[in-house]
Amino acid sequence: MQVAKILSHLRHGLWFIPLVYGVAGLILNVITTTLDSMTDFRLIPLSVIGGPDAALGILGAVAASMISLVATVLSITMVVVQLAMGQFSPRIVQTFLQDRVSTPSVCSSPPSCTPCSPCVRCSSARTTPPSPASPSP
Repeated sequence: MQVAKILSHLRHGLWFIPLVYGVAGLILNVITTTLDSMTDFRLIPLSVIGGPDAALGILGAVAASMISLVATVLSITMVVVQLAMGQFSPRIVQTFLQDRVSTPSVCSSPPSCTPCSPCVRCSSARTTPPSPASPSP
């Protein structure tokens, strides 16, 4: 009985799906950066993908746009649910939370910018110029 209750909470909760997506994004980030470092970052030529500055620009744009999109979508969704609660009944929230289409679509947006942070840190660490005291390679 406890397992069914836990599975029900996981299936209908709003934190489990973003957590799974966020962890999957971080695992994908670790796999791709490990693959890149194993091939000495030469798997795809820099002439095709651009340098670290291009990566920082793209990742910054993706992170900023995802944060804006999440804020807009969640604001509109909450207004719609609030208006539906006033018009119909408060039980509409349960229907919204149990919907198999709306829950993943609302919950998948916030963790999509999770992999951007470690990539920006990794890219900015490689673009830092060496200090004058250290010898150049």
